[in-house]
Amino acid sequence: MKEFWNFTEPGAATRRGFCKMSDDKIHIVAAPGSGKTTLGIELIKRLNANTLILAPSITIREQWAARIQEAFLCDGYALEDYVSLSLKQPKAITVATYQALHSAMTRFCGTETPGEDTAPTDSEEVDYSDFDLVRTMKNANIELLCLDECHHLRSEWWKSLEAFQSQLSSLKTISLTATPPYDSTPAMWTRYMNMCGDIDEEITIPELVKEGSLCPHQDYVYFNYPTTAETKEIQNFEERSSQMLQSLMQDSQLLTVIETHKGLNGQISDDLLLDDPEYLEAILIYLQSKHTAFPARLQRLLGTKKLPAMGAKWMERLLQGFLYDDSDSYLCDKVYREMLIDQLKSQGLIEKKKVILTKSAAVEKLLTNSLGKANSIRDIVFSEYDSMGSSLRLLILTDYIRKEYEKAIGNPEATIASLGVLPFFEMLRRESSTKQSGWAFYVEVSSSSRQKQKKRCCSRPTQKSNSRFPPSAAFRKTTT
Repeated sequence: MKEFWNFTEPGAATRRGFCKMSDDKIHIVAAPGSGKTTLGIELIKRLNANTLILAPSITIREQWAARIQEAFLCDGYALEDYVSLSLKQPKAITVATYQALHSAMTRFCGTETPGEDTAPTDSEEVDYSDFDLVRTMKNANIELLCLDECHHLRSEWWKSLEAFQSQLSSLKTISLTATPPYDSTPAMWTRYMNMCGDIDEEITIPELVKEGSLCPHQDYVYFNYPTTAETKEIQNFEERSSQMLQSLMQDSQLLTVIETHKGLNGQISDDLLLDDPEYLEAILIYLQSKHTAFPARLQRLLGTKKLPAMGAKWMERLLQGFLYDDSDSYLCDKVYREMLIDQLKSQGLIEKKKVILTKSAAVEKLLTNSLGKANSIRDIVFSEYDSMGSSLRLLILTDYIRKEYEKAIGNPEATIASLGVLPFFEMLRRESSTKQSGWAFYVEVSSSSRQKQKKRCCSRPTQKSNSRFPPSAAFRKTTT
């Protein structure tokens, strides 16, 4: 099945059999740098159908449009005649975000707020209150759906995507991803495969290196640590969790309530108990830690001869069931349950009806944005410079530009307290001056990609707007 393929040229971005689509789905897994966008556009071109492309963010949405213009559209053809970035004005190729599709399906009116993993500028004012997305796509004769990294979706976006696909049942689907959700739950994997179909082809990093699209390289993991202030905040959370665990273990009323669980006296079938074996195990571990007898049959049901010791993990799982997920299975005074919820909330140990004793979302966010990463980047850069000297060529990729730090460039009094292009730049510039490395630093802040895209579009000769798929003359001729 594997055969030579030039990954970088638009004309060779199709393998044999890709356009047959026996199940109306093409699902390709390709390593970063393999040209998934180019491959997707080539497949769209060959399938010759009006297409809706869905991307994870506004930035990636615009990258699709830019790639179509730069690598596929012939001179003399204007991008805006064939490509639209608006669901309300579909054209031969319409590129939108998953969030936009969700907003349109739910007829949302307001500001689309980006997630934490997207750029701060990824927000738009929309009004879909009187907009029928499905009818609009049908009228535009959309026959092909191209999904870019569709597993990176919020739950409600998934639901909207599934609802949309079900109402346009004749849609063919192209799915492109670098990271299938192999580590997700079985239910999430099934959902993903139902949407995308079986994986048809996987393009690996060794292939790309051999072909010359990627340079030979090695991957290294560099462990970085939170700053002193961040460590203190983490320790505070752990102390609150530990104190709460001790308090709960001394709470006699909690034991009385847990003993009433219907599964302990045969009122719940074994099949239902095994729907969540970890929760059943948490109940038994708690009872064992309190030296309270329980039916031995339940431990045999779990297939374990020895239960682990009680800890924060098991108390978290037990409380989640008792307070929220399985509250009907207990005989409990409502006042006691609400008192316990208030007690946990006051210590920051409940977040959005989820008991948190082991891993707080706030702590996770703190670690994700830890300034310790800046220290790691600094150490790596100067270690490599000590080794390679003036021959060093190093690229640092990060999520955000942090344009608000533009005034901090060259100002030694400014505080660096964020992760991003400009904070890293200024940090390295300062370190370089103290080390007398002889580096020359400069920074250029360019206009937004959206403005540049608009200028490029307007600079080309325009033709009459055409909502049908572009004629063959519009796309550059390619060879397989």
